[in-house]
Amino acid sequence: MTSLIEIIKDYDEITGVHPAAELFPPLQGEDFEALCKDIAARGMAHPLVLTPTGLLLDGCNRLRACSATMTEVTFTTYHGDDVFAHAMSLNMQRRQLTASQRAIIAAKYAVELQKAKPRGNQHTGGRGRARDEAAEQLNVGSDYVAKAQKVLQDEELTAKVSAGELPLMAAYTQAKATEKAQQPPSDKPVETLTLYTDKGEEVSYPKPQAKSTFNEQKDLEIGWAMYSWNPVTGCRHTCSYCYARSLAEAVGMKRTYPVGFTPLFHHERLDAPHNTKVPAKAAENPAFGRVFVCSMADLFGSWVPQEWIDQVVASTVANPQWEYLFLTKYPQRYDRLNLPSSGWMGASIDSQRVVEPTLEALRAIKGVKHKWLSMEPLLEAIDIPSFEGIDWVVIGAQSANKGQNEAFAPQFDWVMDLVIKARRDGAKVWLKHNLLGAVNENLPGMVMPNELP
Repeated sequence: MTSLIEIIKDYDEITGVHPAAELFPPLQGEDFEALCKDIAARGMAHPLVLTPTGLLLDGCNRLRACSATMTEVTFTTYHGDDVFAHAMSLNMQRRQLTASQRAIIAAKYAVELQKAKPRGNQHTGGRGRARDEAAEQLNVGSDYVAKAQKVLQDEELTAKVSAGELPLMAAYTQAKATEKAQQPPSDKPVETLTLYTDKGEEVSYPKPQAKSTFNEQKDLEIGWAMYSWNPVTGCRHTCSYCYARSLAEAVGMKRTYPVGFTPLFHHERLDAPHNTKVPAKAAENPAFGRVFVCSMADLFGSWVPQEWIDQVVASTVANPQWEYLFLTKYPQRYDRLNLPSSGWMGASIDSQRVVEPTLEALRAIKGVKHKWLSMEPLLEAIDIPSFEGIDWVVIGAQSANKGQNEAFAPQFDWVMDLVIKARRDGAKVWLKHNLLGAVNENLPGMVMPNELP
């Protein structure tokens, strides 16, 4: 495919590409093909935006598509003062970017902001202010942008995150591992803990240097809880669609997951609910007062020792200031537990055969805040006659998981049947954004219901 630089040479109006236009990742694959088909059929719906000096400010993908489809190009000129803000406004309206992609863009934007500062202001505080400003513009956390800045030092990792092929946190972990591997070995011995797998095997693990706290979530796909906590990691299910297994077994994750996805009990993390203070912003956004428990495990799996479950649940009961979201394929193990009154007790349904026992187990639970169902991925038409006793339903597609499974989109009627019945019975509905499929600047998709009980 002809490069953008080569294409620009054919247009006298364009003198180059503005750095603001280079912040955003180019459309690829099916997204770019969809744009080409749309432009071939309808022509350019939006002209290219140039600066007064002819630099391309917005429309790199449209220009590539016009070149590929032999479509006439039209231009307009931006005469305002803030070219970066204008470029970001246009792109953020049209692009369905993940939090990871936006963090990378914000990290690049912070560099441009820092370049614009007087040389005398280029110190740590100046870099921090630039990062905070970029984070606000792209609607991501400043600490998340700081991690993206670390990833920017590795072109290959940056490209993967920008293309949506790798979550930022996985890339950050790999970047840190690479950095550590390049450092000269220290003479100071590493203090370790002894952890145990579900089969009683001993595992040596580096002792944390600080008190255990929750991890702040960055992925908007789980925007109902802004923190995660993994006192248990790993699982013995063999689900092909498991994102957690892919992350735990990824290159560069050996330090964090020393035995991969083998179930492992992290007793050193049990104090995290006590050590993590509920932030003041939870008063305005309750998601900051919720934590997803064992996002990297099934805490209630049949292989999990009862003593692990008892210790984790006891920690939640002792710290009712937080709301705790649990999710399992074995909701029968909720029975006879002293569950936290602030708990959201959830169960996964991925086939018709588990519907009846799952609903029976959830309906038997008493004294918790909410009961919910996760139907992600929705792999078949599932009939749930009644959602009585269920407060919340999450529905999603099967995202591609390299080396394990291809992406799979459920049929519209399967989703709508569940939505209609859930709302009829008073359950709130959250539809994952992956149900939309491929979208681009000319095919923005729809606003999905993201309801909470």
